[in-house]
Amino acid sequence: MPEVLYESILVESKPPKHPGPMVVHLYPDPVVHAVSEKTFQLYTTDNDVSLPWDLIGRGYHIPEYGLAPSCVSLAREWLDACGHAQGKHANCTKTTISALPTRVISVGNDKVSPRLVVTEPNQQAHYAALSHCWGGKTPTMTTVSNLEAYTVSLPKDLPRTFLDALKVARALEIPYIWIDSLCIIQDSPEDWKHEASRMAQVYANAHVTIFADAAPDSTSGFLSPPSRKAPKRFVVPYRNDQSSSGVVHIRERGFLAQQLPYHTWRTATVTANPPLFAERDGLGVQIRIVMKHFLHPQDPDVSLAEANWRSEIVPAYTELDLTFATDRLPAIQGLANATQMLRGNDEYIAGLWRKTIKADLLWHRNAGDGNAQRINDGGAPTWSWGFVTGPIYYSDRILPSDSDLQILDIITSEEKSPVLVIRGHLVNVKLEDPYSDTVSLGPDDDLRVEWDSEGLQTKSNKISPYFLVFEADDGGPFGLLLNADRNDPTGQQFRRVGYVHGHSISKWRRSWGSGGWASSPDSSASDTSGGIWADAGKEGAREWVDEIFKSEPVTFELI
Repeated sequence: MPEVLYESILVESKPPKHPGPMVVHLYPDPVVHAVSEKTFQLYTTDNDVSLPWDLIGRGYHIPEYGLAPSCVSLAREWLDACGHAQGKHANCTKTTISALPTRVISVGNDKVSPRLVVTEPNQQAHYAALSHCWGGKTPTMTTVSNLEAYTVSLPKDLPRTFLDALKVARALEIPYIWIDSLCIIQDSPEDWKHEASRMAQVYANAHVTIFADAAPDSTSGFLSPPSRKAPKRFVVPYRNDQSSSGVVHIRERGFLAQQLPYHTWRTATVTANPPLFAERDGLGVQIRIVMKHFLHPQDPDVSLAEANWRSEIVPAYTELDLTFATDRLPAIQGLANATQMLRGNDEYIAGLWRKTIKADLLWHRNAGDGNAQRINDGGAPTWSWGFVTGPIYYSDRILPSDSDLQILDIITSEEKSPVLVIRGHLVNVKLEDPYSDTVSLGPDDDLRVEWDSEGLQTKSNKISPYFLVFEADDGGPFGLLLNADRNDPTGQQFRRVGYVHGHSISKWRRSWGSGGWASSPDSSASDTSGGIWADAGKEGAREWVDEIFKSEPVTFELI
């Protein structure tokens, strides 16, 4: 008797008359460890005889070449479904033809070379947009000197990724394509700033966006066959009681087959976009963070938009490797413009927002993410995450709406980075060890610090650290670590250097007095309670902060 490898079979149900394949799961006998769960798809193609069984629907063979006729046909079906679904695609946004960006590339054909087109105001047409990775190799770029020549004809030796994108646009019969390095004048700061601020809308209004997520840089391309490995496929003949015959195709379901609409019914209404954050570049990354349903929402949710900026957008964006670190804030400007549509009359300021500025200030790095450097010539203030490189995070610490900390003013100008005028409580702290991630509040009370960039703590002779207290919870007091600006004659200017997590590692139970920290009467050197907030919990932390807040707040500038 043959060994039983699979103990049970599950056939997924699906809506009546759905065209997709039947999905079958095989679950192994728990005793047999040599096999794992398998998932198969059963389907017929348009060229096969119709089956008498409704559960086995239509499907497509997955070719290895991305521009195989069946792939092009499927892509055209998707575009047609989005544009003529008569309300069936609830997640699809406007289907009207949008105004073209400032410059686009006419894709040409076998006889006509592609060229750069400077569009007329409000000129409308369908266009594609390319999101690609620059990588370590600088792609062909438009500059002031070659702009006029490129409007006649683009170079014959364009990077392979660009050539592949042109092929895709032609196959989909889209007349224009937008490619960042060619459609923005790269050596013109004015043009780059203007176009970067509109970039989110460029992607949002594109008829289709081509994600070159298989190409590490612009020279690699993404269509060179085989551009992917097609799953194994088996053909099973059948004959029914009415003497009709035909075939059923069976394939193991892999990642691609699982994701594509019409390959399985469960994804039939999902927008056909690739996974987010498959490429790492500075200009095209925005569209991976905010798709069309966010840029053109039906029911804007202001509170959700405010939270998403900290919980999703900033962490995702700052994980990406920009070609130029100084582009960290300019490259997200277009995304900020799009986000502003959800936030009403809020004002975007250097990566943060006026209405939520206090919560937005509580960003931090993770020391395990590697070295981070300050971006001194990027135009960002020290209190902005745009001032440093590397991934940025926001903790889930809750800042009460009635927090004593006040942002009295935000001074902005064209010439200088914005300045915050703050009224709050500053506590002088000490940096005992130049290689430590803690600062001292007293002889035995330390707070954990996440430094904004590498090496700051080693310059202890140049740092006059102050703890700007925001609040406290079970983890202790939290806020920002500031450094007094020694070049300021007024003594009222500070620079941000880190984020204070709280989490005291005190060996003494201490209390706050007029002279600073003092041992409480019932403490001893052997007391390892972990500080007043660790010992007394949230109530003790609140008491500590209340004592701090009883003192007179100071007004200062954070630059």
